[in-house]
Amino acid sequence: MLSKKVLERIKLMKPFYMKNELKSIYSWKELENLLNLRPFINDRRIRFITEKEKFFKWKAGGWLTDLNSYPPDILDEEIRKSVCILIDCSRVNKKINLIAEQLENLLKKPVDAHIFFSLCKDKSSKKGIGKHNDKSDNLITCVEGIFNVKIFIKDNIVIDKLMKKGDIVFIPAQTDHQITSITDRLSISFPIANNNLDLFQSRKWISI
Repeated sequence: MLSKKVLERIKLMKPFYMKNELKSIYSWKELENLLNLRPFINDRRIRFITEKEKFFKWKAGGWLTDLNSYPPDILDEEIRKSVCILIDCSRVNKKINLIAEQLENLLKKPVDAHIFFSLCKDKSSKKGIGKHNDKSDNLITCVEGIFNVKIFIKDNIVIDKLMKKGDIVFIPAQTDHQITSITDRLSISFPIANNNLDLFQSRKWISI
């Protein structure tokens, strides 16, 4: 899924942007199906980026295997108010699992996939986390929609791009960046661990 050209750029461990490199690795419909798989949507996997921390309570009924999974009525309301992150998603489909495997083979470090999405209409909520940096290196691809990405080196903007479907950007660890949704947005981030090398999981894909 990742071309040799992209893999060679990643090995340099410098920020870069490339247009139209990863298409059709995920979809809104796949996300919809995942959001309706209640055991997956628990308080450890999904995060809502809001200015104030929220606490939710609900009755746990039915045949639930995880009492901390969000009821669909609460989830449907909250995903329309903020940028949302779903973690531990490197096996949500075969294509994403393959990309994680390529990166692990290249860098000898464990990789996850985080699904970011925004359905909110409030402009202030589209800013997400704001300017920040991460402990992990990150390869980010725009799956659907449009968002702006800015990357900073010593407070100077070195990359300022509108990300569209298929575009990718690589952000080394500890590099300041800011992502702002322009439209409804669906993106996949592949974080590459630098401080915990015991996180590898099997990339075997079960076929039936």
